[in-house]
Amino acid sequence: LKLRLDGTDNQSDFWKLVDSSDIHPIGHCEKNGGMLQPPLGFRMTPSSWPMFLRKILNGAYIAPSDIFIEEPKSPKSNKFKVGQKLEA
Repeated sequence: LKLRLDGTDNQSDFWKLVDSSDIHPIGHCEKNGGMLQPPLGFRMTPSSWPMFLRKILNGAYIAPSDIFIEEPKSPKSNKFKVGQKLEA
């Protein structure tokens, strides 16, 4: 997924795998006792962040929490052997 932090331009875009453990549904931070902070490069004052979020989310299509998939577990050992080739 190509992601853009709300309140920033395309210079801050970045990529994450769809099953990244860094991607959560709306409300995850609050539900887990965290405090959502404006991203670095946010163009307004930090005190305007809560109002900005309310405005940006008003009327937005919110992804349901059941579509967020869990990141797969890493293999217990390296499955590659010396001399094997990998195409990527």
